[in-house]
Amino acid sequence: MKLIKKGNFLLILSLVILFPVSICYGGAVEYEPPVNLKNQEAIYDYRDTEVVSNSGAYFGASVGVFLTELLSDYNDVLEIKVKHLETEQEYTLLPDPCPNYLGLNMQAWGVFLRPSSWMFQGTWRFTMLYKDSAGNKHKQFKDAVPGPEIFPPVPDIEIVKAGGFITISWSAIPVQSGYLNDYRIRIYPDGICPKNWTILYNSYEMTVSSYPPIPESYVGSKIRLENRMVITPSPTYLYSRGTKEFILE
Repeated sequence: MKLIKKGNFLLILSLVILFPVSICYGGAVEYEPPVNLKNQEAIYDYRDTEVVSNSGAYFGASVGVFLTELLSDYNDVLEIKVKHLETEQEYTLLPDPCPNYLGLNMQAWGVFLRPSSWMFQGTWRFTMLYKDSAGNKHKQFKDAVPGPEIFPPVPDIEIVKAGGFITISWSAIPVQSGYLNDYRIRIYPDGICPKNWTILYNSYEMTVSSYPPIPESYVGSKIRLENRMVITPSPTYLYSRGTKEFILE
C-alpha cells in the first residue's frame, strides 16, 4: 500500500458560523442561527466498491440535518446547496437513503465530486432552505474550510471463516507523523442503514486491523471498511479516508 502526499499538504476542516446574506427564495426568509446543521465536512474520499458503480476518487461535501421544533420533518427541507465561495461553483446536495445515518433524527445530505486542486482551498458554504409547519421559510448555513490533501490507502482485505463466525482483517495505514489512524467497519443488513459500527482508534503501530468476529448470519450483507487519517493535534476531528465496500460471501 502506498500513501500519496502532495508536498506538505494536510487536510484541515474548519467549521464556522457566518452572518446571513440577503437572498430571497420567492418569499420571506427568516434568518436564524444554524441550529439544524452540524457535522459539515469537505473531505477527500476514495471509494473502492463492488456494490454500485461509483468507485474512484471523490471530494465529498456533506452536512447533517437534525430535527427540532421548527423543522420537524425532513420533507419540509426545500433545498440544501453547497457553494465554493472563491469560484462560485455551486452544487445541490441529496439526502442519504438512510434517514438516521448520522444518528437518531439526523440525516446526512451530500454530494460527491471528482476532486480537483481548487476544491481543497478556500471556503465551502452549506445553505439550507426549509419551511415550518405554518409555511414560513427559514434559511440556515454553515461553512467548511478544507485544507490540503492527503490520501489514505484503500484497505486490502482477508476474510477467514471458522466456528460460525467471520473475521475480516485488512492492511493498516503506514504510520505518518502528525496523524492518527482510524479503522472503521459498518454492516448494512438491509443495504441502506448500518447496523454495527466499530472504531479502532490511535493505532500508531498496527500492521493489520481486525474487526471482532461477525456471525455468519450476516453473509449477503453489504460491508464497508474505512481507513481514516486524522490530523493531530487538532481542536476538531479532521480527516481524509479510503474505503472499500463489498458483499460478504
